[in-house]
Amino acid sequence: MKNFWTKTKKKKNGSVPLEPFKMPGGFKKVQEGVDVFDSIWNKVYDTDNANQKEKFEADLKKEIKKLQPYRDQIKTWIQSSEIKDKKVSASYEQALVVARKLIGREMERFKICEKETKTKAFSKEGLG
Repeated sequence: MKNFWTKTKKKKNGSVPLEPFKMPGGFKKVQEGVDVFDSIWNKVYDTDNANQKEKFEADLKKEIKKLQPYRDQIKTWIQSSEIKDKKVSASYEQALVVARKLIGREMERFKICEKETKTKAFSKEGLG
């Protein structure tokens, strides 16, 4: 995976501008991943078929696995000296924070879905 941000030449004031997401699509990749996750999430809760539900839950897990590396990289950038020393604009920092929170929210939603699935499975076994 390529870095989201790549250093470029220094400006006259000494700051190093960062180019958002040198990988294809930039923040768009994060937003697309979140949109796909939302779509699958709705399918999980709209279906009553157990087999389809399991398939959609597996798809959710795949999407979360795709988003996690982005989140880890974003966390690293937020803690980087370029961000802390304000060598980039506040809007870049804010965009990073928003992207990290979006992914974090989806991870929490996945945990809830996973927990519900396990709880229901064990409940049915206990009743049977």
